[in-house]
Amino acid sequence: MTQYIITLEDESKAKSLITFLQSLDFVNIKPKTGNEKKINKPSNKKPTSLSGFLRSLPEVDYNELDVINAIKLMRDEEKA
Repeated sequence: MTQYIITLEDESKAKSLITFLQSLDFVNIKPKTGNEKKINKPSNKKPTSLSGFLRSLPEVDYNELDVINAIKLMRDEEKA
C-alpha cells in the first residue's frame, strides 16, 4: 500500500479531486482526524540548553513500558 498527503489551497478543487479519487475502485480515502499531533523535524545544529534540546525532539507518544525497556537496553549496552 502506498500513501500520499495531498495539500490543496482551493477547497472547491480539493473536493472535486476527492470525489474523483473516491470513484476509483483502487483508492481508499480516509479523512484526516483532528487528533493528529504536529511533529517537529529535528534541527541539525547543536542545542545550547536542555530545554532547547527537548523542544527539538520529535513529538511521539510512548507508553511507560516502552521507555522503561529502552532505558534497560541502554544500561545493558553500557555494561557490555
